[in-house]
Amino acid sequence: MKIAVFSDLHYSDHCNPEHPQRRGEIALELLDNVIESLNREHHPDLVVCAGDLVNEPERADLLPEMVRHLDHLRAPLIVIPGNHDPASAEFYRAVPRPPVYMDLEGIRFIPFTDDPERPGWNAARTPEEIERMIRTASAFPGPSVSIQHVPLYRPGTCDVCYNYEYAETILDAMRDSGVRLTISGHYHEGMDPVSDGRVTALAAPALCENPFQFLLFELDRNGILHGFRKICGARQ
Repeated sequence: MKIAVFSDLHYSDHCNPEHPQRRGEIALELLDNVIESLNREHHPDLVVCAGDLVNEPERADLLPEMVRHLDHLRAPLIVIPGNHDPASAEFYRAVPRPPVYMDLEGIRFIPFTDDPERPGWNAARTPEEIERMIRTASAFPGPSVSIQHVPLYRPGTCDVCYNYEYAETILDAMRDSGVRLTISGHYHEGMDPVSDGRVTALAAPALCENPFQFLLFELDRNGILHGFRKICGARQ
């Protein structure tokens, strides 16, 4: 199956003087370009938006406009909040909340929408959510995919500066319960696929920063990743 991932639009109604490379003021234009490309050319089986739709958590009023644009996608969509978005309860008053899991073409997708933030723009996963992941993935006969905003990978497999507290424990639980891929955003440079031998991790680059990229790749029925590509989301 073919999966598209974009993240970190940081939509704003003004330029960002502290981070001028974040072009949140053109986020809707970039989003429309991505949607047009996916609908016309790539035809994914699933689209993931991995968080930070807006730049300021208090600007929940911007979310409905973004959702109106997302509604033009002709594919199933999973949207999760990032650390710049409003808290999950407020976020999902405007954005369609994903199901607790989604099964497509023999693969189970498990979104995590409430992982607490930790200092340094890292994240954590509660014991209750780890148990939910184990139950949900173990009950499925095929591979599963975990979706969260902050990169989640085995320490030592890459030099990305963000991760989860107790990532080793989470990855061990993933390995034992059949999770084969973790999809994230947050790290604006993006993280190419890295593997610890059982679980592969990747993160989409920030759509709001040059070269304005999103990801496209395929998963086979064993959850093995193929054809990983970064595609420019700006109009050529």
